[in-house]
Amino acid sequence: MKRVILYLFISVISFVNAQNQNPETLFEQANSLYKADKFNEAVKKYKEIEKEGYISDVLYYNLGNSYYKLNQIGPSIFYYEKALKVNPNNKDAKNNLIFANRLALDKIEEVPNSVLENISDNFIMKLSYNQWAVLAVVMAFVGALFFLIYYFSFTSKKKLIFFNISIISLVIFGISFFFAIKNHDLITSDVEAIVFTEKVPVKEAPKMNSETLYDLHEGTKVKVLEIDGEWSKVKIANGNEGWIQSESYREF
Repeated sequence: MKRVILYLFISVISFVNAQNQNPETLFEQANSLYKADKFNEAVKKYKEIEKEGYISDVLYYNLGNSYYKLNQIGPSIFYYEKALKVNPNNKDAKNNLIFANRLALDKIEEVPNSVLENISDNFIMKLSYNQWAVLAVVMAFVGALFFLIYYFSFTSKKKLIFFNISIISLVIFGISFFFAIKNHDLITSDVEAIVFTEKVPVKEAPKMNSETLYDLHEGTKVKVLEIDGEWSKVKIANGNEGWIQSESYREF
């Protein structure tokens, strides 16, 4: 009898522990800690979810908010950027990223976008590649469905309407499919990162004794162009390039 009771007790404890590791449970706990102004504890809970491999713009947004409250500008900008990479239409992350960037020390004037870059930002990057892919699948289904309806319709008026709808759907499918591929290519080809070191010298060459061109500070966004051992060649928003130590930034 004692063994049965012990077995049941262990089973209950195991079940409770399993429930405590549930991402939804951890998320609720983290949110409660955030609302109670316990930001360090909230970060730990959110990070537990992240370590499990979950990808969510809401999770990254909440992490950004927690670090912002802790006045850790680099990590807050890092997670707002991650949130926008998952969901470019997250307006809260966009707005909070603006506030966080204002606290960063480096005020870098961006080079004006080219026509192609404007097209990319205003159309291709308006949705994530997953969202474009879903739209493409939906439009392919709609196009095929209305083509079947057109094929089995009897009146010429209905056939014309259903045929036009199927053609329009297939055109949107083609555009969405192209944008999904282009979006994915742009994201995977451009390696972007946030500087996490308080102050990092940008060198002319990947050597410590090389000439220092300028300094970057925590929270600055860079594009990684090349990696050479412990050094990375980076480019900042105004087009300037240089070498920094790879340990000074984190890719998002």
